[in-house]
Amino acid sequence: MDQPANKFDLIDHFNNGIWNAEHQKRLTKIGDELNKVRLYANARNTNADMFSQAIVWLTLSSYFAGLAPIMRIESALFLAKDFRNEYAYALALRSYIEIAGRVHKGIRLWKQYEAKKTDLSSFHNGVSRLMAKFRPEGAPKDSVFKEVIGNDGKPRGGYNVMTFVESLKDKLPLIDETYDALSTYVHGDMWEQMSARKLSWFYDLKMDDNPIFTAYESEAIKLREVAFEALTSCSASQRPSGKGTTNFLRRRRGMLTNLLIVILLACSGYLVYWAVSYSAWIWILPAIVTAACAVCLFMGKRWAAYLWHAIALTVAVIWLVMIGKLAFTGWPYHSLPETVISLVPGMLLLIVCVIGSIVVAKRFRSKSGE
Repeated sequence: MDQPANKFDLIDHFNNGIWNAEHQKRLTKIGDELNKVRLYANARNTNADMFSQAIVWLTLSSYFAGLAPIMRIESALFLAKDFRNEYAYALALRSYIEIAGRVHKGIRLWKQYEAKKTDLSSFHNGVSRLMAKFRPEGAPKDSVFKEVIGNDGKPRGGYNVMTFVESLKDKLPLIDETYDALSTYVHGDMWEQMSARKLSWFYDLKMDDNPIFTAYESEAIKLREVAFEALTSCSASQRPSGKGTTNFLRRRRGMLTNLLIVILLACSGYLVYWAVSYSAWIWILPAIVTAACAVCLFMGKRWAAYLWHAIALTVAVIWLVMIGKLAFTGWPYHSLPETVISLVPGMLLLIVCVIGSIVVAKRFRSKSGE
């Protein structure tokens, strides 16, 4: 009867150490927040402007090349320590430094841009390199990774791994020494590996703490906090609203775009009312067009730009035709105020059309070089 109890104790031990660990719960919560940005980017056109694209790239890099591997590495550290495998522990910790450095590098790029120490182009270029594979000088260019074009117009690959390690020095000043020591241990020659194995076996026989674990476990705890801080910053706290990345990106659509959507829906409703009230069913067609344009703008569909420009051009032509007709019936009037007042409604429409065309064009223009 004791065997099942021992079995379940063992299961609980690994469950609490891997899947139910506090840091794994924190990672899952952060991952849920970052995943909202991925879903948002899939549903809307976030490539319409350089800033939104850079934010999405930063988040995706933190999610797929940061949080996802860190969750596996945390499990590997637990298992390596539990089975007293100091080599696996050192190898996992070395990978942890590289992954945490990538995430931290991305947040540093963001904070430099937020503090206006770099411009948008440099921020975008830096984040795009986070998405790329490091390519040594002279290496073949065939790769599944997207080519990165630098500010100088020349193609370049992703960052060197030592760039990620050194980016952590503002939080962990001795991280390069730790990384170098881990690399020397992991990639040591036969004699170094043999000496390390003998030392580990000796402490295992004594059932004492392994000095390799003792030396690096404190570094692992510090590194975890830096990584969690960077991931948390990416998911929420660095945003001005403090309400998460998705809300932040939604605001980037801008008040003017939302205002255009409201104006289009109001015009569509008025045209439907006009058509029904006066049985002028021909006005149903422009009502459908304006409503479709509003919906497409809201959804971020690129062809909403063509609908808007067509509507704006039609309104401008109709206004010019009406002015032409008025000119033949005694316009402009003898009174200057009367003449100016007669122009106000049409001029307001033209201003809305011009400003709207600028906003829509800016929102949907393709970034050069993509």
